[in-house]
Amino acid sequence: MNLKKRDIDGCYECNSELYPKYKKKNKIFPTYCLKCKKINRSVVKNCPICKSSKYEMWGEPVRNFYSVKCKSCQIVYIKNPLSSFAQNLFYKNYHTTVHQKEKKKNKQRSKMYKLELNFIKKGINNYERIKNVLDVGCGGGYLLDLLKIDGKKTFGTEIGIDSFNVARKKHKMYFGNFDHKLVIKKQFDLIIFRGVIEHVEDPIGYIKKAQKLLKKNGHIFITATPNLNCIAAKLFKERWSLHRPESHILHLSEEHVDEIFKTKSFIKVASKSFYLDTPYENFERDLVSILNEIKRKKKKIKSKNISPAFFESMMSVIYKKIK
Repeated sequence: MNLKKRDIDGCYECNSELYPKYKKKNKIFPTYCLKCKKINRSVVKNCPICKSSKYEMWGEPVRNFYSVKCKSCQIVYIKNPLSSFAQNLFYKNYHTTVHQKEKKKNKQRSKMYKLELNFIKKGINNYERIKNVLDVGCGGGYLLDLLKIDGKKTFGTEIGIDSFNVARKKHKMYFGNFDHKLVIKKQFDLIIFRGVIEHVEDPIGYIKKAQKLLKKNGHIFITATPNLNCIAAKLFKERWSLHRPESHILHLSEEHVDEIFKTKSFIKVASKSFYLDTPYENFERDLVSILNEIKRKKKKIKSKNISPAFFESMMSVIYKKIK
């Protein structure tokens, strides 16, 4: 599948218009192709975090994906995300056709891996004692590459077959979703979620599994994750650059993640929002974009501009298991 196919409004099989599978008065979420009978979207009935069924619309639809905000816990999630059928097509060869396609983005990510590793070293006071590292949804294993150079034993999980095949040449790999079906018998000193929890239907389940696989005094590192409680998300909403409904099916704030770790067994030891001195920062230009958008909003002028990179848009957090 090419990039244009990834961003279509309709059916992933024939590109025809989608319709609600079951037409009800207040159900408008397109899911079903009448032409080829493929179910392209599922409908999420309850909030992925608190299970509430009450919501309000958030922003405008993007490519027929409707975003809603939970009235109970305030997370934002896609009401009609890709079905399993469409996900398989979307993520087919994702590593080669999307993730590694642009040289500029690859260079930017390489710099971010180094910044994130430095953050780990500063945030974990016993970094030198870390032996086993698991990177959940590790892609081609590029952050693991740096950890391996540091002498760590590196492990990863992946659902994309092309990413898995790249990573397994360098690291011990597990193939499949990070859920109860994935059997992992090892315990780890450090578990990483880099740009993962916003992609999954059950982020709490992923984190709880990681907590069980973590040794006492081990750490969980969540990074490169969109932060809902940021200026860009509040101002631009569906035009937030990190609102990518095919893949980012929910948006959490750091406070939401803190709540998941709110047990006697874990404490937060480090937190950072990477922006300044990153490959994505252009402070003067970005600030002008933000200020112009505020002016348009005050004047009620409709805008099609996409948000720039900016402060607090991404979260990086480290939690330590103390019991």
